[in-house]
Amino acid sequence: AEFITPARLDERLEIRTYVSTIGRTSLTLNFDMFADDGTPRAKGYLVLVVVNVSSLEKQPIPPELIERLAPYTVA
Repeated sequence: AEFITPARLDERLEIRTYVSTIGRTSLTLNFDMFADDGTPRAKGYLVLVVVNVSSLEKQPIPPELIERLAPYTVA
């Protein structure tokens, strides 16, 4: 996460979340936070990896998950 400008007490914030990368076994979720006037407050990302629960080995992302995330993916 990178904090750009401080948020104010009781300030309403808008958080925009989107998928920026979909690989074979992982995807990247991005988060952008803005003040009401559009001032950027923070941004960050999270890399999620699909694993087998018992072995913790990486697994391919299920096609149905990729399909459901398509509307939220930004190239």
